[in-house]
Amino acid sequence: MKTTIIITPDPAGQNVKKFLIVKKINFYETQTLGIVSENVDECVGGDVLIFATTHKSSQGIPCLTIHFPGNFGNADLGGKEKELCIAPASLLKNIYLAMKKHYTGEVTMEATHHGPYLRKAAVFVEIGCTEKNWKDPALGKIIAEAIEEGRNTPKQYKTIIVLGGGHYSPEVNKILTDTEYAVGHFCSKYNLKFLDETMLLQMHQKNVEKIDSFALDWKGMGAEKERIISLLDKLKLPYKKTKEITGSRLEE
Repeated sequence: MKTTIIITPDPAGQNVKKFLIVKKINFYETQTLGIVSENVDECVGGDVLIFATTHKSSQGIPCLTIHFPGNFGNADLGGKEKELCIAPASLLKNIYLAMKKHYTGEVTMEATHHGPYLRKAAVFVEIGCTEKNWKDPALGKIIAEAIEEGRNTPKQYKTIIVLGGGHYSPEVNKILTDTEYAVGHFCSKYNLKFLDETMLLQMHQKNVEKIDSFALDWKGMGAEKERIISLLDKLKLPYKKTKEITGSRLEE
């Protein structure tokens, strides 16, 4: 699986770029922000695109984030409505673990969100959350090293799809950190309302790895839980609780 690093014209992307140049690591640079780089997959080689870019949050907490692009509902931030990109779950986990190894601050997987829509597999690796963080050379170096280390790690994992919980999910991070599972697409609680049979099948199909099962954040599905379980049963898609994977003893 050949990967291509995509550098975007934002402060974090340009920060990471400096270290890729120093290490003589090839990359492709866009003239558009990552979320609207709809046709970049037609301009580059490789099977998987790795975007190095910024993460924005009102909380302003320094962090490193990683996620897959795609929209469960409206395409308010690039991409196409109700269209997901192909998720390279093992690659995401390998980069995530490399970031955890090199960074003592917060590292988290986010739920699938925003554009662009691509026909190739893609993952976003981001520095958050303020301009000071985006331009921090220590963080730029960590992202460059984690991407290179992660994409050169051949390890593959059993893969699950997560439904429920917050946009930043401790349960998902625990799966990535403490188990032998990778996580493909992840739909948080606030987007569960968009899931119908078509979207569930798309979540199941648009992954590099074969999907072992859906994983349900039992306490984090709210009023949508019974409806979605009924759909999974109808589609004969296997599922389990996230606590069965993490070994959590939290009450249901």
